Order: sequence, then structure tokens, then C-alpha cells
Amino acid sequence: MRKIHNFCFAVLLLVIGSVNFANAQAPKALVYGNFTFTSPQGTDFTKNFANGSGFEIGGGLGIGKTMIIGSTGYVNYLAATSTTTHGDLNVIPIKVGVRRYLIGKLFVNGQIGTAIQSFSKGGVSGSKFLYEVGAGVKIIHLIEVGAAYTSYQSAATPNINYNSLLFKVGFSVKI
Repeated sequence: MRKIHNFCFAVLLLVIGSVNFANAQAPKALVYGNFTFTSPQGTDFTKNFANGSGFEIGGGLGIGKTMIIGSTGYVNYLAATSTTTHGDLNVIPIKVGVRRYLIGKLFVNGQIGTAIQSFSKGGVSGSKFLYEVGAGVKIIHLIEVGAAYTSYQSAATPNINYNSLLFKVGFSVKI
């Protein structure tokens, strides 16, 4: 009788362990949206453009603490002066990358993609390679706050890099 109890107890522990492992490794989906405030960095960028603002929407799929993410959005940088050659800068970033949760709701991410640029004056436009690295934290189960650094070359003047600090706040829902 004791052997049967031990066997049943071992089977029960195996089932509980298997269910916990399966739940911990179940695929997860994420949907997020952010309002973005941008601060240009570097003398070439800041002499032509002031701070900007925009939005970002994205999603991700992952297992455990790592997710593959993708996003797009829109950012508008105002011309620093009325004499800025090309006027305001409009950017549509399209990015893919990885998000990794470190401790609790704290995460880091890295993305690459393209920055589709257009200007309000002069008809100049183009797409350039973009990269972004950042970190953030999810608070109050739905709210996400983060900061990132992004860089891409100017479509109007290819020898100039447009670097920005991004400050983001929005929602994030795991489904």
C-alpha cells in the first residue's frame, strides 16, 4: 500500500511540475501603443530641428521572458527656425527586434528597421536604416514608461546622422 501512495505522490508531483513548466513556457502575445516625445541629439540635428512628438504602435510574440517585437509609428520634428531649408521633418519608423524582461516588469529592447523620412518643404524624402535601443518598465498592469536612443541618416543630407532620445508613455497588454 505504501508503494502505491509513493507512486501516486510521484505521479502527482510530475503532473504539477509539467503543468507549471508548460505554463511558464506558453507562448505570449503583447500589444502596445505609446505617445513619444523626442529630443534631437548632436549639433547637426539640433541646429535644424527642435523637439518632436508622435506615437508608436506595436506587438510581439514570445516564450518566457523574451519576445520578438515589431512596431511602426509617426514622429514630427519641428523646424528650429522658419529659415530651416527643408522645413519640418516627418518620420515613419518601421522596426523589428527583441524585448527581454529582466526583473519583474523591467525590460530592455533593441530594434532595427527603416526610417521613412519626408520634409514639409522642398519635396525631399527617402528611407534610411534605423536602429534603436531602450529600456522601460510596466506599471499598474497597463501603463508602460520607457526611454530609448535611436539613430538614422538624413535623407536630405546623407552624411548627417539624426540621433534622438525618445521618451515614451502608453499602454501595454499581454494577451
